[in-house]
Amino acid sequence: PSQQVTALSAEGANNPIAVDYDPRDQVAYWTDVGFRTIKSLRMNSSREEIVLDLGEGVSKSHLVKIMTQV
Repeated sequence: PSQQVTALSAEGANNPIAVDYDPRDQVAYWTDVGFRTIKSLRMNSSREEIVLDLGEGVSKSHLVKIMTQV
């Protein structure tokens, strides 16, 4: 099978630490611990979406733990 590499822009990211990709739905997901969010971006779109906003009350270690369980 052929493989294609697509670059994701990190503009507006504060401190992204993890990236995952769903090839079936063609959606990239990442955790930004600076903003305490999990965001997504469809490959056919330029609009980011907030999947989960963990607010000010969540520690970085807790956010990492949540991401590794998803």
